[in-house]
Amino acid sequence: MSCSDEQNPAFIGSLGIVRRYVDETEEWLTIWDEIEEVCKLIQADRTEEETFRDCLHKNLEAELSLNAKKDYIISGLSMAHHQAPIEWPGEETPQWVIVQFFPIQLYGQAARDKVDRLPDVQWLTLSEIAKGCSTEGKPFDEKQRLLIERADLIPAYLK
Repeated sequence: MSCSDEQNPAFIGSLGIVRRYVDETEEWLTIWDEIEEVCKLIQADRTEEETFRDCLHKNLEAELSLNAKKDYIISGLSMAHHQAPIEWPGEETPQWVIVQFFPIQLYGQAARDKVDRLPDVQWLTLSEIAKGCSTEGKPFDEKQRLLIERADLIPAYLK
């Protein structure tokens, strides 16, 4: 990979991980993307003026109608960072990616209810994400799945 490839990565940004536990099973919030027909984590492209953490705020507001001051908090530290070339399915050459994963905590029942009322929200278990498909047959975004796998965010026994 040349220096110019590293300076023009395919993706620089953040993925937001909103978690909940149902009967001791961890689930991650995803949003159904009608255009791509896949479930996705909250994803935000980072501009030069933003931090990795800050770029998530606009997407949380736009995609989930959440207010940063009363509905959620983004962790001050990322839970994982991945910076390397990655081979996407169907692509001939690896593309450079720089991504940070941030835990996001919803404040109280009102915020959880607001999110759960949204029609495109899907809660997926870590096993479903690792397999790339929900139990209802909805696919999980393959690029995000590969990033999650590369960042080693899902325990091996769930894969």
